[in-house]
Amino acid sequence: EEVQGSAEILAIFRSSKLGNIAGCMVRSGLVRREDPVRLIRDGVMIHQGKLDSLKRVKDDAKEVKEGFECGMRIQGYSDIQVGDFIESFKKIETKRKLEDVPIVSAEDEKSEAEGDAKSEDESKSSGPA
Repeated sequence: EEVQGSAEILAIFRSSKLGNIAGCMVRSGLVRREDPVRLIRDGVMIHQGKLDSLKRVKDDAKEVKEGFECGMRIQGYSDIQVGDFIESFKKIETKRKLEDVPIVSAEDEKSEAEGDAKSEDESKSSGPA
């Protein structure tokens, strides 16, 4: 996971139709609508989900950059407070490299298999007779 951006909740706007809308200031990076988000309160992650909406001056926005204000609504979650942070992140898949994988020769595998067989024989023979 790689953090894309972080926004601080400065105000909460309550709507009977929509629920709670977080009035935010993007403090670092960039917040994108399609990226998953975390709600962080006092340094502890409270909720992880997706953004339901991201608006910039009443217009829908795909992304909001550092230093700009925006309105956010988290899908299926409305317990937000002033001072909470909304962190946008991206999941990045890393492929294993050949140098990350330990190289085991056929002889090493044989000796390991023989060692396992011996330990099984010993445990059988040391059991109650």
